[in-house]
Amino acid sequence: MAYQFLSDEWVEAVVALQDEYFGRVQPPATPVRLNGTVRDAPFRSDAIAMSLDTSSGLGVVATRHLEDAAVTLTTDYETAKTLFVDGDPQAVMQAFMAGRILVQGDLATLIAAMTEATAPDEVRREIADRIRAITLV
Repeated sequence: MAYQFLSDEWVEAVVALQDEYFGRVQPPATPVRLNGTVRDAPFRSDAIAMSLDTSSGLGVVATRHLEDAAVTLTTDYETAKTLFVDGDPQAVMQAFMAGRILVQGDLATLIAAMTEATAPDEVRREIADRIRAITLV
């Protein structure tokens, strides 16, 4: 079953997937706690508050903001999907340079975390593939 990125059903499926892999992934050398505001979702008229926390090793996603996030991103829905699901670093860099991703906070931590994410281990690749599989194109 596939769901729209950041829909309640998608978040529920990702959380179930995270539960399945809990304890199987080592925390990254550069963990990041990130808040995001995603505009223009096709299924909502208001912006979506989301967060990503990699300190456990998994990319724990939620549709709420963290209180102590190091970085805050604001972007549109398609760019957020490219960043969090597609994992295309070149497209993300182009979006950033074009001003479609606004960053506040610890940019150095974000860049280090993204660099580490481009060379994931086998388990992280498997998780990313499974997330892509449950995400509508």
